[in-house]
Amino acid sequence: MSCRYVEEICADILREVEERRISIRGAIEDRAHDSTVRRLRSLILALCLDVVRRYVLLEKIFEHSVGEVPRDIFKRNLARIVTYEVRYRDIRIERLVKICRKHGLKASRRDLARMRETSESELVKDLSYEERLHVLYSVPLWLVRYILRKFIDGEQIIRSFSERLPTYVRCRVSRNVVLKKLKELGIDAKEDPDLDDAVIVDKVKLSLIERTLGNLIYVQDKSSMLIAHIVEKLVDNNVRVVDMCSAPGGKAIHITDRIERAYVTGIDISFRRVLTELSLIYRYDAHSKVDVVCASALRPPLRQYSPHIVIVDPDCTSIGKLSHSPEIRLWLREHHVREMARLQYKILRKACSISGRIIMIYSTCTITFEENEDNIKRICDEHGLELVDLCTLFPKFCNIYMRGSLRLFPHTHRTGGYFIACLRS
Repeated sequence: MSCRYVEEICADILREVEERRISIRGAIEDRAHDSTVRRLRSLILALCLDVVRRYVLLEKIFEHSVGEVPRDIFKRNLARIVTYEVRYRDIRIERLVKICRKHGLKASRRDLARMRETSESELVKDLSYEERLHVLYSVPLWLVRYILRKFIDGEQIIRSFSERLPTYVRCRVSRNVVLKKLKELGIDAKEDPDLDDAVIVDKVKLSLIERTLGNLIYVQDKSSMLIAHIVEKLVDNNVRVVDMCSAPGGKAIHITDRIERAYVTGIDISFRRVLTELSLIYRYDAHSKVDVVCASALRPPLRQYSPHIVIVDPDCTSIGKLSHSPEIRLWLREHHVREMARLQYKILRKACSISGRIIMIYSTCTITFEENEDNIKRICDEHGLELVDLCTLFPKFCNIYMRGSLRLFPHTHRTGGYFIACLRS
């Protein structure tokens, strides 16, 4: 498709995101050959992310002001984008009318003016409480109902999915050195109060940090940084680790950064992700401490290998990442929770078959009980495993829904939603 306007480019990117269920960032990278996309990458990314964070509300406004939202995926996303620009950006209405006419969206100048004037409270006044949250925060209705039913602070969790979270940078050298270099770049940064190798930055281009500081830092969410800290606190300096779903490799490299005599065997089923992990391993000079193999976690090629720690961080519904990756809400359905929970349990059961007495650390970037507490309770009951109390190590993140495990939430901890449990055989 020949696209002259940035709105058309974004609508085509979001069409591909919905159809292929890929990330917005990945869809943009697929167009790196396009000079316009390269030149406007930051604008395109910001526009796509902001539109998806409000997609239900934008459709509701379009429907109220213009009429039925188009069924065609490209046109539907174009309608969302036009509505967003009318509401939240100072874009000339004549330009937007021209784009609408080009693609057969029957939105007149008067319609667009009505979009700008429409009150959100007026839009949702006749809806139920659950439906209002669904529209105002563009979280799937089934997920709104699930969160309100399961969590005591459900509305705060739902609201947090529309908020931008801080960026966390892991320091591979002295944190003071990293803070000094960031200050020299004019970047505001501060120490994380919980992890001694984490720095919090806000409103900054990650490419600038990564390009300038190179392999001195690694951009990683605070929640996933906890895994290496847990490993360090549970074992001595000589540790063998199997990372069952390893790519892209941040946890494996972090473990070897913190523990001098650590050796990690990483397993991942995706050849593309394994290549990404290998490139990181060599970039961060961890090739003498980390090996990675492309294989299924359901058939790990370990034979009689006896590690001390097994990390199971399997694919999940990624609901905890809705703030960072809002596109997930476009395709996530309720049945995906059950499907993922079944797969995760199979991987957990396979991890239990690894020889020797081991410590198993299970983590996900989602918040559902089926993928977290229910899986842990089942594997403990069926295999006689003991839950190691992580609350003594990190009391700030103690999980009230399963004592001894950890939970992080965007609205309370300013990180992605995350779950961690530690089991001992």
